[in-house]
Amino acid sequence: MKVAIVGGNGLVGEKLIEKLTYEGHPVTAFVEKIPEKQVEGCDYVACDLSELGSIARGLSGKNIDVLVHNAAISHPKLCMDNPYKMYHVNVEGTMNVLEACAISGIKRFVYISSAAVYGKERYSLVSEDEKLYALSPYSASKIAAESMALNYGLDTVVLRLSCVYGPGRLMPEPINLLLTEAVKSGKIDWKEGIDQLYDYIYISDCVEGIYKVVTKAEHKYRVYNIAGGEEVSYDRIVKALKEEMPDKSISVGAGTLGYDNHGPLDISRMDEDFGWKPLVGVEEGVKRYLDFLRSNIRG
Repeated sequence: MKVAIVGGNGLVGEKLIEKLTYEGHPVTAFVEKIPEKQVEGCDYVACDLSELGSIARGLSGKNIDVLVHNAAISHPKLCMDNPYKMYHVNVEGTMNVLEACAISGIKRFVYISSAAVYGKERYSLVSEDEKLYALSPYSASKIAAESMALNYGLDTVVLRLSCVYGPGRLMPEPINLLLTEAVKSGKIDWKEGIDQLYDYIYISDCVEGIYKVVTKAEHKYRVYNIAGGEEVSYDRIVKALKEEMPDKSISVGAGTLGYDNHGPLDISRMDEDFGWKPLVGVEEGVKRYLDFLRSNIRG
């Protein structure tokens, strides 16, 4: 199967390229900048999402079976004061990729979305059928892009990811923030955060889920949650960190970190259709991520 990935330089994109090529699938990766370290079996193409022509030319003659659109400004707290930039990249960019697929004859389209589309209304379990609600330019852009993708005449699947963490994560998220500061300073003294609740998924589990969707042509649903499937308290993450760094002073006060919490995501569709469930629990994930950061960050 020949796969195109738009957005191959980020955490999910890089790991997905490695997984696909390892399994023998040729990949064409569209990136803003060609990376110095390239994966064997991947053809890298520099492109600008605002230029429809460059994307279409890059796809021409490749005989791509499925395209994964993973390129976006990908953090809910970014561009709060510049929604135009968010919509230009995430909405207009998605429209250009969709049209490039149509021009190139690519029928299957996988859109990487986010659990941010569910807003902050509380659910005991968040199914894919819940009402979507935007609370930021980011979540609004994801809802708009999802709607376009599902109504463009392609065989589209939307994947809503919960908070992805693990080696290679560059953008801040609750686990990244805590572990990075612990490694750099050797201590944590935060006034608030212990009451934050979130659904996390370790990077290897996330990529495995996406891989199963990409490489299976038939699917029962058009939207799937890829998530840990449980609501994890920050207190649990702090305890896991203390287990790994028992000699360090680690203190986090009451309150949240300001991230929306809508409850755990329902991942039963992924299990039903693809036999997928996450394998790395948060305690094991914290240990693996901390080992990585210790080897790659200087205090």
